[in-house]
Amino acid sequence: MQGQERQVQSLKGHCRRSFCPVTFLNEATRTGKVVVVEQQWHNADERLLTGVIKCARCRSHMFGGGGRKKGRYIPYYVCSKRFSDHECEQDYVRADLLEATVVQDIKTMFRDKPFMDRIWEEVNRKLGEERPDVEQEMGKVEAQIAKTRASLDRYFVAFEARTMSPELCGKRVEELNARLHELEAEKRHLEAHRQRLELPALDHATLSALVDNFENVMAEGTNPQRKHLVQRLVSKILVHDKEKVEVWYKLPDSHGFENRNNWLPRLDDVRYL
Repeated sequence: MQGQERQVQSLKGHCRRSFCPVTFLNEATRTGKVVVVEQQWHNADERLLTGVIKCARCRSHMFGGGGRKKGRYIPYYVCSKRFSDHECEQDYVRADLLEATVVQDIKTMFRDKPFMDRIWEEVNRKLGEERPDVEQEMGKVEAQIAKTRASLDRYFVAFEARTMSPELCGKRVEELNARLHELEAEKRHLEAHRQRLELPALDHATLSALVDNFENVMAEGTNPQRKHLVQRLVSKILVHDKEKVEVWYKLPDSHGFENRNNWLPRLDDVRYL
């Protein structure tokens, strides 16, 4: 796309890409003429990006709407605060052009082997920076678990030796068991987090198959299926103005992409934001 600028900042499995979407400028904006004679605003369930697109000026969600120009319906994303309170001056964004650009971006980006290699390398570096902190926290939690279990053992010994009343012993044991439960839950959380820091080796064949599947869904899937898939690969979108939109893409997970019919929602299963 003309005027495109790619900036990569990977953090916790997400890729941010900034670009200057000159193609998002609609004719009315370029000419300065207001030619929309009819506007319709709704929750736009058919819009692929509702739920992940926000206004960068006021941080409000943007939703779908549209207007007619010379008898032709043109879909837009509009800032909810601009629409409801008139307190934001965010531009309207052509929904069809933005969605087409994001879809094409996904196809192009995940087929770009050098680019994906750089992303994978940067994500691994970022994740590696977190590991020492997670390991340190794991050590602290494990030490507290060992201390709590030792305390439980002492109370059991005291109870058996009849040096502590059953009532007091029972109360302390209950408190320690509750604390132990909390610590073990925290440990499981840290273990899961540590596992997420271990990014598997990049498999270009899997990425290629993912894009093939993505193109198949975009071409043949229902709109709820297309929306569901797009939002598995797009984390968030910030609209700064009509000339700058930021898109955060998610790094794909190969699990569940083998057969789109196994995980894509049926029409009656989808609930929109």
